[in-house]
Amino acid sequence: MQKINFHKKAFFGTIVLWTVIATAVFILATTIRYPAAFLSCLLIGTGAAIQFIIFRFMNCAFSRLSQQCNELLKSKEYLETVFANLPIIATVSELETGEFININKTFSEISGYTTDDLLGFKSTDVEWLSETQRNDLLAHIRKNGLLTNYEIRVRSKNGKTMWGLYFGKVIEFANTKYLISLAQDISKDKVTEENMKEIDSRYRALIELSPDSIFLHNGTYFLYANNAACQLLKAPNVDNILNTKVIDVVHPDCRLLVEERIHTMRRENSTALAMSERLLCFDGSYVDVEVIAAPCRISGENAYQVIARDITERLLAESALKQSLKEKEALIQELFHRTKNNLQVISGILQLSSSTIQDKKLQQFFDETTYRIKTMALMHQQLISSADLSRINLREYFENIISLFTNLYYQVSQHVTIESHLDDVFTVIDYAAAGGLLLGEILSNVFKHAFPGSRKGLLKIELHRIDNRIQIVVEDDGIGLDEEFNAENSDSIGIRLINLTVEHQLSGQIRYAGPPGTQITIDFEDNKYFSRI
Repeated sequence: MQKINFHKKAFFGTIVLWTVIATAVFILATTIRYPAAFLSCLLIGTGAAIQFIIFRFMNCAFSRLSQQCNELLKSKEYLETVFANLPIIATVSELETGEFININKTFSEISGYTTDDLLGFKSTDVEWLSETQRNDLLAHIRKNGLLTNYEIRVRSKNGKTMWGLYFGKVIEFANTKYLISLAQDISKDKVTEENMKEIDSRYRALIELSPDSIFLHNGTYFLYANNAACQLLKAPNVDNILNTKVIDVVHPDCRLLVEERIHTMRRENSTALAMSERLLCFDGSYVDVEVIAAPCRISGENAYQVIARDITERLLAESALKQSLKEKEALIQELFHRTKNNLQVISGILQLSSSTIQDKKLQQFFDETTYRIKTMALMHQQLISSADLSRINLREYFENIISLFTNLYYQVSQHVTIESHLDDVFTVIDYAAAGGLLLGEILSNVFKHAFPGSRKGLLKIELHRIDNRIQIVVEDDGIGLDEEFNAENSDSIGIRLINLTVEHQLSGQIRYAGPPGTQITIDFEDNKYFSRI
């Protein structure tokens, strides 16, 4: 009788191990980690069935019992080795008490509990992070006897959270129910999954809260649209957009542009820079947008991400600004025109007055003043036709001044060869007015004093920009300056006017050279008034 009890215990251990291993192989097979194990599962189950048949016929074959027991013990030892080295967690416990009967190495390695730790330890003593989950799991197993692919979360001995994919099955032997528990450690996968969910949640919130409209499409149909996109297109909901072709929400005038953009992105895999286009809303209205598009991949397929920004208000503001600017330009041009007319009226009055003066010196003074005023009028005349009302081209201005004084002093200028080397130099009105006045005074002095008695000569006029400085050079080969010439103490109104203008208005430098001839060089910095433009 003792032998029989011994054989029953050996058989029970064998049956339990066969069941655990068969179940483990089944889990490995169903989780697609060991696909070839499914056939092994069937074979092991068949082996367990054969063992059961042998037990049923033990009383009839007692003479062969000893030989069968030896084989059974060998099989039990083999199965215990397999059980201990399963690559997943495996435990056997009594269903009612929860007391552990056996655990494998994987359970010890992952949970941190050893066999000695589990003496008298119950499965219900494992620290679950959710008591509700544990109670639901046990209730389900007691009711159905089986639980598969159930995610559990427990705490290991060292306090680390562990996720597992659980499989539980109840077996009964000798009127006692046992719970075979198998679990695959999915902690790393779960952490990765949680991180991905967190990242996805952040990006989704960022996209949904974006004030810009964001679309995804495959070149034909929309795949995604955020809340701003629904508001932009005045769509009742996202589904209305997803069921619409991309080209159907584009204004007919812009469809060719959009098709070419998609074709270019598909061919070159390049990002489309910001461009303006018009979209058709679901209520039949149109909206102007600025679009940036880039190719991407979704589920292994080519797709395109589009960010559209409503620029309706910006276009209205730009239109209003252009209109306002146009009005201001018209007013400024009118101001220049009136100023030019007023200067011409003043010069006309001076000319009429000078014609009645008998004193030659006084008449000369009136004439010189008249042409100074005409010099200023030339600048305003040029500004009227200029595209930029804040700057003036000194080259064009100087050419007009040279022509004016050449005609004024025609009796002298017809015998003088004039060479001009003028660069395109743009500057503010303040510098242009001062520069024009300086050039007029210098030319007046040259024609009056440098070539007496119809003397032939050469007059050179240069205008250059050197870095941020403007340089004006007037050189002649005339009789030159007097040996006693002193620019600072000169009695000439023209020389005094030139010096004062260079020093105080331009904050520049002036140099006189000669004889032979005369050379006047004026140099000043061209950045004094930049901050106000």
